[in-house]
Amino acid sequence: MILFYDKNANIIGDDGKTDGKIHIVTDSKQAKSIKQQTESGNTSIDLTNVDKVTLNGGDKTVSGVIASVEAESKDTSPGAGDARLHEEGGHTEVDSNGNVIAVAWKPGAKKTGTNKASITPFNGVTKPNANELADYWHTHTSGEISGIDPTTGEPTVTSAAPGPSGESGDIGYQKKLENAGYNATAIQVDTRGSKTVNFYTGSGNVTSIKYNAFKKLKQ
Repeated sequence: MILFYDKNANIIGDDGKTDGKIHIVTDSKQAKSIKQQTESGNTSIDLTNVDKVTLNGGDKTVSGVIASVEAESKDTSPGAGDARLHEEGGHTEVDSNGNVIAVAWKPGAKKTGTNKASITPFNGVTKPNANELADYWHTHTSGEISGIDPTTGEPTVTSAAPGPSGESGDIGYQKKLENAGYNATAIQVDTRGSKTVNFYTGSGNVTSIKYNAFKKLKQ
């Protein structure tokens, strides 16, 4: 049984399949209709023509995103001083036996001054083929440098303001993947404020859900 959810991570039904994928129905009216069908006894709901985003890597993608968000808030190594000032990311891929594997990427460089932080997709690991890549994600930084402490000489880190749901560089990279035949789901986590998980394609942002809701997406 493969469960699927509305944007608040409420279980609304299943499609009767066992492929390990997680579906999030993004249209509230469609979600309501599916819930009504489920309550009427339908346990094999057809998701054709339903507005949704899919986590192809299922639980492994959810756990991988959570791990990246937690890593962003910590130093990459003792004394690095890059907690909340660097990006994290990773991806899920399907091996030759059909098993889903989560792979963490090399952390991005430390943000300094007003320079934006970034992370190189698949940096330090081999990019899977189009038929192997399930989902990929990265986090934005939750902190920014507001000044330098005159006593210690260390930067003062404050909370960053919430950013846009999708940035041109992220969307452009996804478009290149799509043009190369990839259909992996692209995920960006805005770790600032209440934390938001954004899903996007090469054409722009598709939908967003709260991070606290995303963490409940488990099979």
